[in-house]
Amino acid sequence: MISRRGICYDLNLSDYRETINGITYVFSSQNHLDKFKRNLNKHRETINTSLSKRFNLTIDVPQLADVVLYKKIETRGFLIVTDEGIKLCQNNILYGGENPTLKRLNE
Repeated sequence: MISRRGICYDLNLSDYRETINGITYVFSSQNHLDKFKRNLNKHRETINTSLSKRFNLTIDVPQLADVVLYKKIETRGFLIVTDEGIKLCQNNILYGGENPTLKRLNE
């Protein structure tokens, strides 16, 4: 059920969703969804730069950055659905990382 102000307190029932690379992020309001979309690329850049400086390696983890941004923005819960239909909440999510790959010379 959605409140008069357009807020859905049960994320399982929410239609405010954004799917990126097989992961669906579920939001409680259109405002939170719009903020997520608006900040997505800048936040990816910030996380990648921060981790790259910290470990002195070139790091590109857009999926991790997206989850961190989602957690910052969605203050009324946490629900991510994988492309297999598996619902992930904050207590059962594990980020396994990526495999190292050869960096292109022009980067």
